[in-house]
Amino acid sequence: MLIKLTEICNTGKNWHLSEIFINPEHISAIKEAKFLQKLNEDGHLPADLDGSHKFSRLVIKGKHFLVVGAPEFIERKLHINSKQLLRG
Repeated sequence: MLIKLTEICNTGKNWHLSEIFINPEHISAIKEAKFLQKLNEDGHLPADLDGSHKFSRLVIKGKHFLVVGAPEFIERKLHINSKQLLRG
């Protein structure tokens, strides 16, 4: 089962948001991306992000993805979806 997250991508000087669908079984690590919090507080990220947003770095098969949400939020979302899968 895939989960939908919001990815934040850097295209040179600009940052933008996009939806990404992730297979939770392939995630090997979730780590807080504090540098994005600082960029967000300084107004360098998209305007539709609130200053209090937190960010995470996901490692999937050696590739890194930056997503909106604290590691705890991402972990809960993964856990909720795995429960749904078991019940389904």
